[in-house]
Amino acid sequence: MNEYVIVMDKQYIGYPLYKSKGCIMIEPYAYLSNSKIFRKLRSIIYKYNKEWTIGLNKKLIGISKTYILYDSISPVVANYIRKNNPDARIIVYYINPEKYSYKFKEYEKSDAEIWTFDESDSMKLNNRWNPLIYFGTKTAVENEKKEYDVVFVGADKGRYSQLIDIKKELNNRGISTKFYIMPSSDFPLFNKRKYSKRISYEENINLILESKVLLDIMQVNQTGYTMRIPESMVNHIKLITNNMKISEYDFYTPNNIFIIGKDSY
Repeated sequence: MNEYVIVMDKQYIGYPLYKSKGCIMIEPYAYLSNSKIFRKLRSIIYKYNKEWTIGLNKKLIGISKTYILYDSISPVVANYIRKNNPDARIIVYYINPEKYSYKFKEYEKSDAEIWTFDESDSMKLNNRWNPLIYFGTKTAVENEKKEYDVVFVGADKGRYSQLIDIKKELNNRGISTKFYIMPSSDFPLFNKRKYSKRISYEENINLILESKVLLDIMQVNQTGYTMRIPESMVNHIKLITNNMKISEYDFYTPNNIFIIGKDSY
């Protein structure tokens, strides 16, 4: 039996990265786990039947002492693991604010530990606060050619208009930009928005390395810092962020981090 496994869909952007670092991975579903249509169908079914277990991966049973799930994994999976592994430790790690994921209370039946990257969310039910950890796949090379001044890669999550305004402002100042704004879901309602296609994590890192500055724009009511913070530091890229709390961290330096709403242009 393994000490731990990470339960994650192969389609998740971090899957190949974690696997390359030697993490033990297992998919939550036995078939069609990467199908956008079936992911949407499962989320719809969950709204009406929270006991639905058809299609779950039976290999989850008895494979580990500790199961680590991300907040995109349905509570049905956590319940299934608990039912078949009553003594297992189940950790659900939120890498998004609760507002954009399953509610904390929906994991109560599985008696899971809730960990979150967001400080405000951690205080709601006294959940564990655990800042995001960055593995890193590449690092910047000194004097490497930079194609863009500022880059942003991320899902919409209510930030689309704000990001477009920032892009226009930067371009008006003669600053070159490369923005990859992807839809928040597989089936976005606002199809008129010019979303970018989803890219791999390696492609994301390559874009960062081709840029002078990384842009970090927080989601509404978010307090925890995103992966863009360690990505900028590890890869020696300057950062623009609207995270006012960033100046409270010991890694903060005004020479490399520009805070929107606090620093002057």
